[in-house]
Amino acid sequence: MYSMSLIGDRRWFLTLLIALGLTGCGEKVLDQTPLLRVGTSGDYAPFSFENEAGELVGFDIELAKRFAADNQMELEFTRFQWPDLLKDLAANKFDVAMSGVTVREDRSLAARSTVPTTKSGAVVIVPKDSKVATMGDLDHVGIRIGVNEGGHLERVARKAFSKATIVTSLDNQAVPEMLLAGEIDALVTDTMEVPHWLKRLEGATALSPFTQDRKAWLVHPEKVELADQLDSWLLGIEKDGTFGELRQEHLPDGYNDQTAAPLTALLAAMDERLSLMVGVAESKRVLGKSVEDLEQETRVLSAAVEGVTVEAQRQGIPIPNQQRVTDFFKSQIEAAKAIQYRVLSGPATTLDPPDLVTDLRPALGRISRRINHLIVGLGDDGDLTDPVSLRLMVDEALTNRSLSSEHLTAISSAIYKLEKTQP
Repeated sequence: MYSMSLIGDRRWFLTLLIALGLTGCGEKVLDQTPLLRVGTSGDYAPFSFENEAGELVGFDIELAKRFAADNQMELEFTRFQWPDLLKDLAANKFDVAMSGVTVREDRSLAARSTVPTTKSGAVVIVPKDSKVATMGDLDHVGIRIGVNEGGHLERVARKAFSKATIVTSLDNQAVPEMLLAGEIDALVTDTMEVPHWLKRLEGATALSPFTQDRKAWLVHPEKVELADQLDSWLLGIEKDGTFGELRQEHLPDGYNDQTAAPLTALLAAMDERLSLMVGVAESKRVLGKSVEDLEQETRVLSAAVEGVTVEAQRQGIPIPNQQRVTDFFKSQIEAAKAIQYRVLSGPATTLDPPDLVTDLRPALGRISRRINHLIVGLGDDGDLTDPVSLRLMVDEALTNRSLSSEHLTAISSAIYKLEKTQP
């Protein structure tokens, strides 16, 4: 007879039940529903905020609920503060952050972004009767600019307005109140949040966006299968129109960017990968390594072809032409080297770059896995347009990388040839 004192150990007890064949009984012995732990800020409309009843609502909250329901998962929300986002994710306090998280280099190094959920841009709001008319009027000594502490917008504000005084608030919802009280001369928000804040700031004006950003869900780097599952689900709801309906319900009027369409998502992944090339260059500078590394390029290309093949087999669809896959990744490598050469031609941007082996290559591998997924689905919905339109999409998506026309043309051509319906 088994000692009942061991029943307190749930794992041991479940193993015992399975061994005895007792888990098939009509009554569920132990709840085996998987748990999805979502980190969210609760202070960032329209993605995650509290309604009048104190309940978490918003675009990402609704998406989290639908994903959990569609995948038969229990859902648990954990609140984080923006300065602690990466620290809390690394501490395994949640599996994925869903709170309008902007994709940027330090986050790519620490975790795995999903395909984008929205696009946005940083915006400055000035009060009624302000003398500020242009962005140039803000970057002066004595100008006070308010922004949420620890988030992407604080970094943007400090870079764009280095001469001004940046006033931060750990409570994002308090920033508009600072403007109303005259404690700041302007505030920085983004195109997603600006309609909510303008309602609270009578007579205030929003200047034109001055950045181009993407938002995605940020997944713990060890949750590989969860990240793939989230990507597949987002691509699916984009394809069936659910994503578009939710955008109309939650996001500013007129927003219609299909960020989870395969082509758009692929371009975003390529841009994220290229954004890490500054770090790669600076790491090579410190290590005394040259930009050209033919052995590493060969390994990358071989892994890329294998990764796309495995992904196609996993999805049960035809394997894309291997030469076209190789050409596509070669176009990325050449663009990446161009960025590295440009960085190394100037002074060092940092004295403490991320480590090439322990930080950068794992991050690049995570992005490449998403690229493999997207390549396989490319052209499924007829999302590949004519070559001229595709080139314009590539130009817009990679505008932050300052690539030459030659590199942009090579990338565009390689993507077009990847469409699996072509002979």
